[in-house]
Amino acid sequence: MNAWALPDLLACLSRLRVDRVAIGSRQLEGHGWREAEAAIKASGLVVGSIGSGLTTPASVDSPAGREQLELAAQSIDFAARLGIPVVTLTTGPAGPLCWEEALTSFAVRLAPLAARADDLGITLTVENTHSLRSDVSFLHTLRDAVAAARHLGVGVCADLYCCWAEPRLAATLADGLDVIRIVQYGDFVHGTLEQPNRWVPGDGDLPLDRLVRDVVAAGYTGVHEIEILGPRIDAEGVEGAHARALEWLDRQLSKG
Repeated sequence: MNAWALPDLLACLSRLRVDRVAIGSRQLEGHGWREAEAAIKASGLVVGSIGSGLTTPASVDSPAGREQLELAAQSIDFAARLGIPVVTLTTGPAGPLCWEEALTSFAVRLAPLAARADDLGITLTVENTHSLRSDVSFLHTLRDAVAAARHLGVGVCADLYCCWAEPRLAATLADGLDVIRIVQYGDFVHGTLEQPNRWVPGDGDLPLDRLVRDVVAAGYTGVHEIEILGPRIDAEGVEGAHARALEWLDRQLSKG
């Protein structure tokens, strides 16, 4: 859905009858910020978060990097106008820096956005990403995302698709309750090397039943989110795949 025009996205999400939705900053910008505001209000949908990724190295000042920071700032302003509580970011790649240096560099880059979000009452979150996606982030484990979030003074979007095999994951979920704001689910088939290429939860090889139990047992009471995209989802049909994914999530959460 990330590549969809905003009107098509809103129409599809309305048909799916979801409680709340996440929308990408590029979709909002592409439609025009004021026009997007009107379209969302007219749709009646509740937007829970905006995704505004940074994909340039924090250590390098570049026109692309400045443009992405401005887009993130506009996303924060948009969220404040519509009462959207969360803006999620990726860190951008580490480039030539070691992990600790990259975090320090990202903290400097993030500071104006964090101050803006704090002034407007918006929660910023950073997201752990798949290790194959070192082009968009240097946070690949939930443990590191939690540690980074505490250092930065922000929250975490915990993508279990990207960290399901992480050691002591259940303990990290429990320990990270102070910063975890969103938990994302998608499925994976062993041997898949192409990214992004996710499956509807329950169709792949991940131990998602156990992962959901771990999340609930940790005491997490925040937002549960489906994130599925890629060739497999496109082949099935995006709307049908999301409908099945939402049914799966409802079944899992109804187990208590």
